[in-house]
Amino acid sequence: MPHDEVLSDEVRTLVDRLIDSVSELETLLLLHRERGRDWTTAEVAQRLYGSPEAAAGLLAELVKKGLLSATAGPTPGFRFGPKTAELERGAELLADAHARNLFALTTLIHGKAEARMRQFADAFRLRKER
Repeated sequence: MPHDEVLSDEVRTLVDRLIDSVSELETLLLLHRERGRDWTTAEVAQRLYGSPEAAAGLLAELVKKGLLSATAGPTPGFRFGPKTAELERGAELLADAHARNLFALTTLIHGKAEARMRQFADAFRLRKER
């Protein structure tokens, strides 16, 4: 059975709509696991072994998608805070898929990125053929 068949259609749709990289997924799941906690960009970067600049981009993108919320205060931060019940359920489904089918989930995400790269390359190929 192909590995994407072990993921529900709902999870595949969520990845298609909301998750552009494994780093984005890992960032979401980190804050999901410790919901209620405010995270700084530096803390996320350290926990995920990335740069603060990369973490800032991931966090901003997840806020834009409505999965995280930015917090105010002496030290601005981020926390798990989906804007809708549908997004919260989606995060739960992604966390469950990550726990049960890590290989299938990450393969799906990588395949999405590969498809975008093929489309980009094809656009140049079409121009060249004209």
